[in-house]
Amino acid sequence: MEEIMKNANKQKNSISGNNTSGLGRKIALIAVAAVVVIAAAVFIGIRVYYGSHWYPDTKIGDKDVSGMTLSESVKAMEKVYGSYQLDIKGRKDGKLTINGDDIDYKVGVEDAVKKAFEQQHDKFSYSNLFKNNDTKIEPKVSYDENEVDSILSSASIVKGDSSYKVTAPVDAKAVYSKKKNSYQVVKEDVGNTLDKDKFSETVKTALDNGETSIDVSDEKKYPDIYEKPALTSKDKELRREVNVCNATALRWVTWTIHKGVQESATPEDISKWITYNNGKAVLDNQAMRDWMEKLCLKYKTLGGTRKFKSHTGKMMRLSGGDYGWQLDYEKMCAQLKAGVTKKISRKLQNDYINNQDETAKKAITVTQKPEWLGTAYRYDPKNKMNDWNKNSYIEADLGSQMVYVFKNGKVIYSCATISGRPVPGRKTTTGMFFIKDHARHRVLTGDNYATPVANWVRITWTGTGFHQAEWQPWGSWSPSLYKVRGSHGCLNLSPSSAARIYELTKYKQMVFMHY
Repeated sequence: MEEIMKNANKQKNSISGNNTSGLGRKIALIAVAAVVVIAAAVFIGIRVYYGSHWYPDTKIGDKDVSGMTLSESVKAMEKVYGSYQLDIKGRKDGKLTINGDDIDYKVGVEDAVKKAFEQQHDKFSYSNLFKNNDTKIEPKVSYDENEVDSILSSASIVKGDSSYKVTAPVDAKAVYSKKKNSYQVVKEDVGNTLDKDKFSETVKTALDNGETSIDVSDEKKYPDIYEKPALTSKDKELRREVNVCNATALRWVTWTIHKGVQESATPEDISKWITYNNGKAVLDNQAMRDWMEKLCLKYKTLGGTRKFKSHTGKMMRLSGGDYGWQLDYEKMCAQLKAGVTKKISRKLQNDYINNQDETAKKAITVTQKPEWLGTAYRYDPKNKMNDWNKNSYIEADLGSQMVYVFKNGKVIYSCATISGRPVPGRKTTTGMFFIKDHARHRVLTGDNYATPVANWVRITWTGTGFHQAEWQPWGSWSPSLYKVRGSHGCLNLSPSSAARIYELTKYKQMVFMHY
């Protein structure tokens, strides 16, 4: 009996536990079912809602229509286009606004909005609710094209005005840079000149599409709407031009004109003589000669005006003659050409481009020695005409027919002379000359004479000089005797005077000859 009771209790307990477990499962199932029903209701509700509304994150053009019904979005777009304007942005802050009223702009948006709505709702997908859903519409648009053309043709963004300058594109080019002391490629300037036809086409397309803004400075979107330069800085031929021109220009051609005084044809100077043609640097020879002419004239004193103290103690001014500094123009031109065309290592020139220091400059310097046609006693950088020995010189006063020899600034000897007869071909020249040579004996020749003379002292290369003339009537000499007994241009002296002049004068000594 006891055993029976135990089994009965076990069975009772077993039945009681089974009842409790079943109830939990029922509750869980009910909860899950409720969640499923709610979720299904939510999903169904979302689908139903967005079946008649625009998806989230949806814009038509610039207008946000997210969550709107079709009719609401139609009204919204009608409002947008009811006050329509197209804002155009261009390069260099160029702007243009076209108002719809000015071009009789009309838009039928209902069919276009409906079409876009239907396209969005063609196939429902919950994933579409979490992405960008911007769209465009193609409304039925009409406007007055003639008015549009008129607005575009007079717009400042097209033709420019006082506050907005329109500039044409400028090609990239190879030029000499003073800042970098070498040829460089100067980047092109794209300017802001619109291609009128393409601009008009772009604007009308925007109007047709109902767009409210366009940025024609966007080169990716509108690559050909602005006129373009023909050459850009990426052009290979420009790079070649830079290299070729630098090979010629990068050098100094230098002369030491006087002690401590140098002159150079610099890379900048040379660049002005270069024209690039068919892959070569062509030099302008005339421009080079003009440059050298200025350099030669800068240091020329020959023939210039000088002041000197005459035998009277007064200061006199005299011009002309062959005394003074003068560079040999033709030889200097040849030196310049040789220096500019001399081959220089490209490595040395590149070192100069990169370093620009004195060592690099020296490495590309071509040194020339100046060639002189005429030289003088000295060079004064402060007064280039102060080029003679003011203590030692000779004065030939042709008016008084006297010769004076100065030493230490004072007259140490004077004598009478008979100069050239004052007729064409025989009159003694005036100016400043220098003693060119001495000869104890010489034969002077002319068209119809050959005369041996003694104590010859040459003054000019054309035959004028001091010499002995024993045939002249020195006992009856007068300052006017030269008018009837004048020489062929030389300064005739008595035998004793000729000997003294020969002894007292020196090579290169200045001779002032005046009336």
